[in-house]
Amino acid sequence: MRQQQYDLLKGIGIILVLIGHANVNRTLFTDLYLFHMPLFFMASGCFFKLKEGESFGSFLKKKAMRLLVPYLFFLAIFIGFNLLSVALWPDEGGIADGMKGKLIQFAIGLTGQQESLAFRTLWFLICLFEVFVVYWCLAHIKGKKARTAVSFAVFLIGYALQVLKIDIPFFIDSTLTVQFFFHLGWLFRATKWSEKQFSPIVSVVGLVIIFLVFNQLTVYTDYRTNLFELSSVPIMLLIVWNLYNICLWMSNGPLGNSKLTSLLNTLGVESMLIYGLHRNFFIMMEPPLEQAGVNEYLISVIMVPTAIICIVLMSCWLHKHIPTLIGE
Repeated sequence: MRQQQYDLLKGIGIILVLIGHANVNRTLFTDLYLFHMPLFFMASGCFFKLKEGESFGSFLKKKAMRLLVPYLFFLAIFIGFNLLSVALWPDEGGIADGMKGKLIQFAIGLTGQQESLAFRTLWFLICLFEVFVVYWCLAHIKGKKARTAVSFAVFLIGYALQVLKIDIPFFIDSTLTVQFFFHLGWLFRATKWSEKQFSPIVSVVGLVIIFLVFNQLTVYTDYRTNLFELSSVPIMLLIVWNLYNICLWMSNGPLGNSKLTSLLNTLGVESMLIYGLHRNFFIMMEPPLEQAGVNEYLISVIMVPTAIICIVLMSCWLHKHIPTLIGE
């Protein structure tokens, strides 16, 4: 049985992801990138369970079908829309050169370079797959304290790679750090901290204070490139915890049957599809809106809800006809 508070949390998270990928105010961009991707790693970790007797090969196949197959499916669509955008709105070099440039940028992804177009947006699926592989090994460590200690040690190794400016292809350096957030998600539920609820007013006030203080700092965070400061980690954890508490209150309280809760729940359930497909709508909407002289922030206001609505409307057909390609 699905626990609604987690879907609500992912629903909020996926809205923030889309806002972060649109043209937004730089301060808002910095705020969102502080926590929106760790939120998804932690939410995924909450439901990790090592099945007794399951072989590594079986586990690997299951996660590949769940994450890598959708990655390839979404990537194929992403490539198609990028080429279509070049054909519709070519730059000064012309259509042929534009398409060639796009294909070269995608091909760079074969070498695992983080800046390849093949990983723009979709990097999370690759990294989460690697996190599952790492955590399958950590899950064999008996005892929560011992597992936490090893997970934190691996996190420090990943952070040391950032300090030394060492990038490992296919986000392996990022995986070493974000697996700790995945572990904290597992620990959060395993220790039943997820069942403890406090006043949502405290969470709202806490979030306001956190962002007011954080905005006085100059901290840039991008977990795709393993770029973050240690000081940002406890701030991120406080934000996610307070957001979870608000979602738990919404699920159990007077808003449990409200339209807002229902909407966020739907977005959480469909977060994989929204994540994998929203860039394609942005690619097709942004150029004509720019040519029409629409303000860049208004463009974001138009693109984000339009992409969400279109993808949610498509979801029933996708679930019915191509469930394997979308990770079911």
